[in-house]
Amino acid sequence: MSDTIAAKTMPRVSDPGKIFISCKCGFSGHVRAEFAGKPISMGDVARVSRYGEPWMREYARLRRQGNLASEIAVMMGVTQSNLVYWDRLLKSEANALSPEERAALRSAWLAVLEEIAPQHPKEALQNSRSLYDRIFAGDRSWLQETMAAYRKKHNHPLRMMADWKARDEEYPEELVAAASRLLRMGRVRALTTTGLLKEAGISQSVLRCYARLLPNTIATLSRLTEGNVWKPLRQVAAVH
Repeated sequence: MSDTIAAKTMPRVSDPGKIFISCKCGFSGHVRAEFAGKPISMGDVARVSRYGEPWMREYARLRRQGNLASEIAVMMGVTQSNLVYWDRLLKSEANALSPEERAALRSAWLAVLEEIAPQHPKEALQNSRSLYDRIFAGDRSWLQETMAAYRKKHNHPLRMMADWKARDEEYPEELVAAASRLLRMGRVRALTTTGLLKEAGISQSVLRCYARLLPNTIATLSRLTEGNVWKPLRQVAAVH
C-alpha cells in the first residue's frame, strides 16, 4: 500500500484532540488533529479502525510473491494479528462453494446420515471425514442445522450424561432381537459384530470407547457371534 493516505477527515467528538480519517481504499482510523488537511503516513495514525479489502488483497499478493508474514507486517505497517485475520478471510473465500458444489455435497452428506441412522452422528464423521470437513469449511451453517436435526430425530443430544447401567440392560435385549431378525430373514450366514451393531442401532464408536462400562452388552455380543468380537473387546468378554 502507499506510504501516505489521501483521506477525508472529520473531528472526533469524544476526543477533540483527534480526527477521524477515512480513505477510498477502505482504510479508516484516528490521528491527531494537527494532521487535518495534510498527507498522512501510517506512522501518524494513532488508532486504526479498519483497513479495508484492498489491504487484504495486497497482503495476498505479497504472500504469493514468497514474502514471509513477518516481512509483510513490516512492509505494510500492520500487526501479525491483522495478517492472521486476513488469512482467515482468504481461506474462507478459497473454500467458497458454487451452487452446484453445495447441492452435490449436501446430497452426499444426507446419504451418509441415512446410511448410519439411527447410530450416533460420530459414525458419519468416522466414515466420511473428508466430506464433513469440506462442507464444514464451505457450508457450515447448513451442516450445523442438519446435524442438530439428526441428533434430535435419533435422540443423540449433545453433552448428555449417559446412564451406562441402563444402557447395559437395554443393549443386550436389542442385540438379541437384532440377531433374531437377521437369522429369521436369512440375511446372513453368520452373525458378526458389525452387522449386529448396525441392525440394533448401537454406535460402534460408543462400544469401543465405553466397553468396560457395558460388560453385559459385550458378553451378549460375544455369545451371539461365538466369540468373534473385535480384539479390543475380547478381554472384557473373557472377564464376564
